[in-house]
Amino acid sequence: MKCWTSCLIAFLNKCLIMLLVFPSVTGATENVIRAWTYYNVPPFVTGKGQGLVYDFVELLNLHAEKNYQFQVIVYPRKRLDAYLDAGEQGIVLFVNWEWMGENAQTKYLWGPAILTDQNEIISRVDRKSNLMEEKNH
Repeated sequence: MKCWTSCLIAFLNKCLIMLLVFPSVTGATENVIRAWTYYNVPPFVTGKGQGLVYDFVELLNLHAEKNYQFQVIVYPRKRLDAYLDAGEQGIVLFVNWEWMGENAQTKYLWGPAILTDQNEIISRVDRKSNLMEEKNH
C-alpha cells in the first residue's frame, strides 16, 4: 500500500505541475481536470460511476484537497485520439506511452507507473493451449 500511495502522490504532483505549465488543462470550469479513459469494460468501469477508473479519480480528488476536481470522462479511443490531436488538455488514465502513437513519449507529460500487469492464458489441462504455436500457424 505504501508504494501505491507514493506513486499516487508522485502522479498528483506531476498533474499539479502540468496545471502550472498548461493552465488551460482545467477546461471550461476552473479547477476541473478532465480525466479521460477509453476503457468502458470491467474492471475499469463496472457500472454507472463505478469501477477502477472512478475509484482512482476519487483518490485523486481526496489528495487534491478541493484545490482541483478530477472528473471522469469515458470516450471511445478514436474520439480521445482526436481530442489529443486537437490539443485538448486533460489526463488519460491507465495508458502506456507505447499505445499512444508516434512520439508519444516526448509529446506528452507522463506520470510514474501506478499499476503493472500482464495477460495470462489459462486453459484446461486436457486441452492445453500454446499461444506461440498457434501464432506461428
